[in-house]
Amino acid sequence: MPSYSVSLAARPLRVSPETVRRWTETGRLPADRAPDGSRSVDGVALAAFAQERAAGTHPLPPGVAPTSVRNSFAGIVTAVRLDEVAARVTSTEVHVEAP
Repeated sequence: MPSYSVSLAARPLRVSPETVRRWTETGRLPADRAPDGSRSVDGVALAAFAQERAAGTHPLPPGVAPTSVRNSFAGIVTAVRLDEVAARVTSTEVHVEAP
């Protein structure tokens, strides 16, 4: 079975490459490190991980909430200002305890 780069492994899992990197760093998804520092995910391990996630049987480590860093915003959006390059979001600051 071939091995996959982090970017290629992210595609069938429908997550960002950064999410796959975090999973490999925490050991949730096994990966090998090349001498240049890049990670590769074994195809068999990737297929098993994908099946476990689809079945909902891949447990989260203790104390880890099911979230994405990209979607970890806590608060209420009170304004959004758009320009040609980016959006600026104004919000309330709300403290949310992880379940």
